[in-house]
Amino acid sequence: MRSVGALVLAAGLSRRFGTDKRRALLPSGQSVIEETLTHLTKGFSHVHVVLREEDDELHELIRTRFPETTVSHCPTAHLGMGHSLAHGAQFAVSWDGIAICLADMPYTRVATLETLIDHFQSLNDERAILIPTFHGDRGHPVLFGRDYLQDMAQLTGDQGARRIIETHPECIHTFTSEDAGILRDIDRPDDLDSTD
Repeated sequence: MRSVGALVLAAGLSRRFGTDKRRALLPSGQSVIEETLTHLTKGFSHVHVVLREEDDELHELIRTRFPETTVSHCPTAHLGMGHSLAHGAQFAVSWDGIAICLADMPYTRVATLETLIDHFQSLNDERAILIPTFHGDRGHPVLFGRDYLQDMAQLTGDQGARRIIETHPECIHTFTSEDAGILRDIDRPDDLDSTD
């Protein structure tokens, strides 16, 4: 069985939300990042969270609530998602599969994450890029084989892993999901009250 981990990008500035959306409360009573990590830690054997440099309080919260999760602080996170991803890639070098996860997507079901991992295991391809779809739309998380670690480590700007996906269309595999949560992130306060 190959090792598959979740690399969680949680260093955004929440500009559209207005305040720190990672700490905003959902109807479940958990914050956005807590709900996201609750699901990810049930689905993945390894979870690493990338925070902003000044996020000491949030780091402590994660360490307390999710002690099996590792955390790092990206000093260049303010320059864009690509920098956070490049920073986080160094903590995934022992993984065979790297799922790029967004901290503001708390609605993805654990069963969907398990299906994603099962599909990746069955492909047995270190160059595979696996993307879930809902009604034809591509969602998150996207799972990459370990061959892309070097590409991830060189990312900059705000595009994230999209550049890798666009460069390797022949390696993309998709699977159909009935989970609308793969498309739903938290951009504005109204999104907190979304129901499945």
